[in-house]
Amino acid sequence: MRTLVVSAIALAAATATPALAQDGDFTGPHAEVVAGWDHVSADGEGQSGFTYGGSIGYDYQIGSLVVGVSGE
Repeated sequence: MRTLVVSAIALAAATATPALAQDGDFTGPHAEVVAGWDHVSADGEGQSGFTYGGSIGYDYQIGSLVVGVSGE
């Protein structure tokens, strides 16, 4: 087990990359699609199932600030 943990840490360290900020304009429309598996439970009972959805919106960049609207 210790070998597995050490191997996982070594792999994560070897493949880690820094987050790089994007140079560019963030003004414009955007669309998003979301899908996944969900489990909802209450009082010991629960249901599982596929869930999906989407979102569209528009962003506007003012200097280093980005503001926008989005609807699901």
